[in-house]
Amino acid sequence: GFERRRDAMHQLALRWNFWKAFSVFQEARVGEKGAESDFLSGRNFLIKSIQIQPKLTYQPSPELKASVLGQYTDKKNILAFEKAIVLRAGAECNWNIPEKGSVRAEANFYRIDFNGVTTSSLAFEMLEGLQPGFNYTWQLAWQRNVAENIQLNIQYNGRKPQDIPVIHSGSVQVRAVF
Repeated sequence: GFERRRDAMHQLALRWNFWKAFSVFQEARVGEKGAESDFLSGRNFLIKSIQIQPKLTYQPSPELKASVLGQYTDKKNILAFEKAIVLRAGAECNWNIPEKGSVRAEANFYRIDFNGVTTSSLAFEMLEGLQPGFNYTWQLAWQRNVAENIQLNIQYNGRKPQDIPVIHSGSVQVRAVF
């Protein structure tokens, strides 16, 4: 049979530098994500979403930038009854060392309300891999210029869903830039 996927999003973003080192960034998104399959009818969905994300950034120099953000997302599967409300609060910091590399740290807290079955592919799509309840995620990335055209990237990710042990993952990458 046939299978079709679609993903459409409209986005509005505004930035206001209200003081020398401070800026506010406001982003709003309205989207629609769908899947139709003749063979796997249990995977049919049409998710309509609305997302609002304000962000306050402090950048005292080109080398250092710190931000705090909030996010509200409302997702509904209009082919059935599933609904997800995702609230997120986060902070991130970037420190760039000219000619040497950079360090990036990020931490997020999520509160997710979901009324569907959490083990379905639809739930994975609506919850973006997280679980209903309280979730915590964090990331630490280090990029170092080893030679003129060779970069070393080390990344660590962690997440802690409610009532589930911490999940750790990491990666190391060596990249040659031509």
